[in-house]
Formats: sequence, structure tokens, C-alpha cells
Amino acid sequence: MHYFAYGNLMDINVMRRIAPTATAVAVARLDDHQISFKRCSDPAQAGCTLDTVAGSETWGIQYELSAEDMATLDKAAGVPAGHWERKSVTLRDAEGAEHESTTYVIPGPSGAYSPPTTYVDPIFRGARDFDLPGDYVAKLEKIIGDAQKGA
Repeated sequence: MHYFAYGNLMDINVMRRIAPTATAVAVARLDDHQISFKRCSDPAQAGCTLDTVAGSETWGIQYELSAEDMATLDKAAGVPAGHWERKSVTLRDAEGAEHESTTYVIPGPSGAYSPPTTYVDPIFRGARDFDLPGDYVAKLEKIIGDAQKGA
């Protein structure tokens, strides 16, 4: 199965703690979407999600993982409880080739979330380790900085 990580699961070590079979297969982008930080319908749960924003893009890592690991990832993300839900997406790699994938989004977010450093450090580690485009990393730094300030 394919999974597109755009948040803390971009860090291969974080991903493999949940999904040991995960293998990074491509650096890719999702067009017309922007990462954001929100609370779930259960305000005790929060994290990354995607907003539809025309002309924007979110870069991340396309992973290949087993069906068993995808089921474990669903549980860890709180899919059964409705905290996150799967979303089918079409990605583009650096050469422009399309890749079908699945990712998670927060259905019906209940408000903004100010992510702690422990949550965003793996995002930056993954962005650095997989050499995401510099202009995207700068944009990501601003989005995260604004979220942490409550802007």
C-alpha cells in the first residue's frame, strides 16, 4: 500500500516505529493543498491536516508499506475513532510523474492547534533527510512558526 506522509511521519524513524515495513519510494508533492495544524472533533486530539488551497503545494514522502502496517497506522492515527480519515490523493514527483496514494486528514476540525517542538522536530528532520525543496521548507517553517504563535 502507498501512504503519503507530510507531517511528523516524514521522519523515517517515527514512521518505522508504527509501520516497520515502511519504505520511502519517492519525494512527492500534493498540489492545491497546504499543511495546517488543527484540533480534531475530540479537542484532546490534534495535529497536521491538509487544507485545500488553490495554487499551493505540500511536499512529503511517498511510502510503500504492508496492509498490516497500514491497519496499524490507521489505529495509531485514530481513524476508528474519527480523529483522522483516509483521503485518496494524486501526487507528483520531482520529474512530474503521477503517483496514487492515501494520506490522512482531520474530518471536521474543531479549531487551531499550536504544535509543540516535539511534534514538529520530526517534520523538519524528514524534510532535511529527504532533501525537500528549499523554498517549500522555508514555507513550512513559516506555517509552523505561525501555528506555534497562534497566528
